Amino acid sequence: MVLVAPPVSAQKVSFAKQKAIIELMEVTGAQKLLPRMAKQMGVGMAQSMHRTNPKIPPEALAILVEELEKTMKEATPGLMAHMVTIYARNFSEKEVRDMIAFYQTETGRKTLTVMPKLMQESMQASMKIMSSIGPGLRARVRERLKREGLLPTPQP
Repeated sequence: MVLVAPPVSAQKVSFAKQKAIIELMEVTGAQKLLPRMAKQMGVGMAQSMHRTNPKIPPEALAILVEELEKTMKEATPGLMAHMVTIYARNFSEKEVRDMIAFYQTETGRKTLTVMPKLMQESMQASMKIMSSIGPGLRARVRERLKREGLLPTPQP
């Protein structure tokens, strides 16, 4: 993996810790995950745009997905450099090395394989739940805002 120069705040992180974080990203396939995420985001955006305006030509939606993928690919080195800073701020070098060791085990490799599917299924379940509670939640919030005097009353 090739990273651009880390952000200034990452300069304070020891070289050994930076190297461990980069190794963790390699072991977990973090850099390879970004293009897949970009494609999923692009497809989701295209579907949303199509629902909003069904007259958008499929070719235009395909261009959206392609350009998002290209943009994310170009941004990956800078994003990965920022990830070093974020990981360094949240994990000690020992914790990073412990994660590397875990992800090199059979269970760790399975976790990396299954996690995207788990996240997708969790997101779908969350969206389903939110759509079912949305109307009731809106009504509760509106009622509370009225009670608290924070909802303007319509003028006759």
